[in-house]
Amino acid sequence: MYKLAFIIPFLLLGCGSDKGNISKSDTTDILNKALNNSLLNNSLPAYFSKQTLKIIRSPFLKDDHPCYKNGKQVVYVNIDSSDSKLSDWRNPKFYAKLDEFTIMSSDKAKLSLTFRSTGQWFLIELRKSCGVWTLSSFKENQL
Repeated sequence: MYKLAFIIPFLLLGCGSDKGNISKSDTTDILNKALNNSLLNNSLPAYFSKQTLKIIRSPFLKDDHPCYKNGKQVVYVNIDSSDSKLSDWRNPKFYAKLDEFTIMSSDKAKLSLTFRSTGQWFLIELRKSCGVWTLSSFKENQL
């Protein structure tokens, strides 16, 4: 009985989730899958299909990750030029803001992306199976 009392807490601690512990390459894979899925592509106006995506830096990402959208490398910026004070409605800019990036466990992540110039907000969940991140949930909302 004494051994069992010692083993149970050890097992409970050892079987906890890996929340927050994810590699830089997994983070990059998650971002690439979220930005390059057909549901997101079909929801964004074709007008942006030839523009370089700019992601506004946020506290959710400590580093710039080498991601691609529309065959071009994503650029990380500090200012959102789609802000109404800076934008020209005749020439909208392709900016995304990462409002949430949560690693729920070593095989589940959740993102919230807004594209203010299009008035769209996306909630995306991904799961990792057999070493590959795939879309598990996608919701589109209007701002």
